[in-house]
Amino acid sequence: MVYKYSSSDKLYLNDIDNFINNNLTIKKLVNKNKTNFICYLFILLVVCYLLLLLSTKMLWKDSYIKPFLTWAILTITSFFLFPKLSLHGLKKSIISSGEQMIEKIDTSYYYSNNTKSIKLTKNPDITILEIVKLNEITFILISPKKSPKFVKALYPILIPNNLFNSEEQYKNFIENITN
Repeated sequence: MVYKYSSSDKLYLNDIDNFINNNLTIKKLVNKNKTNFICYLFILLVVCYLLLLLSTKMLWKDSYIKPFLTWAILTITSFFLFPKLSLHGLKKSIISSGEQMIEKIDTSYYYSNNTKSIKLTKNPDITILEIVKLNEITFILISPKKSPKFVKALYPILIPNNLFNSEEQYKNFIENITN
């Protein structure tokens, strides 16, 4: 059994837009990623600056504070341009992820797109963060357990609801991946 979804078919943009904008779990994850990313960048920047001061044996001078503030502003600004850490970036990655496939081999389900293939059934390396059935699609959000501690990697999976022949087939699929 193979379920295919191609972004060139129908994008279900309204469903995706409404879901991501109104889903508290996703908002919390993205905001936590943002906060952690800024904190780690800022700490790294402070450590680098202190190492620079110690290595040149200079004290706090105006000429050293200005470049530091410039770097801090650039770091925080570049963060907002970092696509995976924003709701807009998450939407963009869903839409541009190309063809997605859910494949059943024996009793296991696998998700694959152009770049990755991930086992969904009884996979200890991933966490299923969210499964939500919308009007036309089912949205599944997964994250690898071995992703960096301060920024969670998020992989959105879209499955059109019309791919399932019956409600029972849909329920079996959900039960298989959540057990």
